[in-house]
Amino acid sequence: MGIIVKNIKGASKIACNCDSWLDHWKNCSGDAVAWCSTQYCLNPPEVGGRVMRTGLKWNEWYIIPLCKTCNNKTTEYKVSWLTTFAPGNVGGGCGK
Repeated sequence: MGIIVKNIKGASKIACNCDSWLDHWKNCSGDAVAWCSTQYCLNPPEVGGRVMRTGLKWNEWYIIPLCKTCNNKTTEYKVSWLTTFAPGNVGGGCGK
């Protein structure tokens, strides 16, 4: 069982006060993670990937820890149901 997501392209122009989107995820979630969020991927997280959960009726996007390979996926994929989704719509600041 997992949560289906799709990567968002073109969202990299949005910025927050954190040093990177992976730092943003760490700051917002308070979590530490050793693996990419993609189900069955054992690569270490390298980036904070911008994703949208599929099947939801609103257009909110989130940051999750991903390896660079999974961050480049162009189709829907599953992430672990234990994944913490940090807010991606920071509006100029993340509250760091």
